Amino acid sequence: MKKVYLIVGVLLLVLGLAWLRSRPPAVAVAHPTIQSVTQSVSASGSVAGVDESDVAAELGGRLAHLRVREGQKVRRGQLLAELETSLLKAQLDQARAALTTAQTQLAQASRPPLASEVERAQAEVNQAQEVAQAQLAAARHRLEELREGPTREELEQARGSAMQALAQRDQSKREAERFAKLYDDGYVTLQDLERARTQARVAENTYLTSYNRLRQQQIGTRPEVLQQAQAQLAQSQASLEGAQASGRARMQNLRDQPRIEDVRVAEARLSEARESLKVARERLLQAQIRAPYDGTVTKIFLKAGQLTGANAPVLHLVRGNAYEIQVNVDELNLGRLRVGQSAVISNDAYPETFAARVREISPQVVSERGTILLKLDPQKPPAWLRPGLTVSVNIVFEEGQQRPVVPLTSVTVAGRRSTLLVLKDGLLEEREVQLGSPSRDGFPVLSGVESSDWVVLDRTNRLPGQKARAR
Repeated sequence: MKKVYLIVGVLLLVLGLAWLRSRPPAVAVAHPTIQSVTQSVSASGSVAGVDESDVAAELGGRLAHLRVREGQKVRRGQLLAELETSLLKAQLDQARAALTTAQTQLAQASRPPLASEVERAQAEVNQAQEVAQAQLAAARHRLEELREGPTREELEQARGSAMQALAQRDQSKREAERFAKLYDDGYVTLQDLERARTQARVAENTYLTSYNRLRQQQIGTRPEVLQQAQAQLAQSQASLEGAQASGRARMQNLRDQPRIEDVRVAEARLSEARESLKVARERLLQAQIRAPYDGTVTKIFLKAGQLTGANAPVLHLVRGNAYEIQVNVDELNLGRLRVGQSAVISNDAYPETFAARVREISPQVVSERGTILLKLDPQKPPAWLRPGLTVSVNIVFEEGQQRPVVPLTSVTVAGRRSTLLVLKDGLLEEREVQLGSPSRDGFPVLSGVESSDWVVLDRTNRLPGQKARAR
């Protein structure tokens, strides 16, 4: 009987062991907990100016003076630096002198002749004609005498005339010299002096004529002399006609002043001079580098004495206190990013934080890094904020939303794919889920599981499709 009981017991034990072995393995599972979750993404960003630019001179040259230093605040229009300007200043002085000359020329071309100018010109014309007439008369008289031939009485008369002409010449010469001294002392006019000089020239010609006549009468008239006298008469006649024509043209030219063509030429020259002066002034201003707006000098690229090209940066300027936060975040967050979302900004060197809002989301993803650029506006920026500073940025996607939360150990992340195992109808099922930012309580699940699902807490050695039972 004892043996029967022993055999039965052994059979029961074997059957029990076989049953235990045939049961699916037990796995630890739990429902996701529902919690109020604030979703955010953290990244490292930098402070930049909303409006910043490289400032340069429009001309190339040597940097003569640098008037600012890095970190200095400047006002709009403030002189920041300037190039060597000695050559430009010389060009400006030349342009000013040219303008003065052009103005003077226009004034002269625009005014009618002065009465004194007309009087002087008429006197000079009359004098020239008197000289030409005297020369013509002398040439005609000489030719007549040469043709008639001399008599004894004529010889005596010619000799007397020559002596008288000599005396008259000397007297006129002394008179002209006396008038020249009186003119220098201001006692006679230029017209009086010219008249005296004309009389002296006439007397000189008269003397020469008388002397030549005497000589001709003494030696008799030769054919070649007669021909010369005829040629001299023709030349004197032409000289008189030329003097008369020249005089009429000169006086007509004075009466026609101001001439419209002369005025237009002078006006054109004045316009060119003004434009040249304007260009010279602009080039001098282009050698000066001034602040385009109120701001802060954040970087200086050159030192005084170095050469710079046209429009080559000399310094970097950030406008006023208008700063922005620039941060690159993973493109996976693109679907949850919105303009106007809030963020918390901090820096390890300062205890206080401040708020910011997303102002701009770049329309283009940086494919090499898989990131997208965001620009945030500080709401109340602290005094320590400055361009170039590295800050920590925590952007809030959603605040206080009820989300299922699963333990950190239940999730497997492979690249950009996140999965977990769910026990359903005795089988392990793999679910791809979209997760939020983790916390110490676990991962908030944005999609992929429900609060009623049994989530495997530890998927070590667990495979999808495997039978299992809850533990």
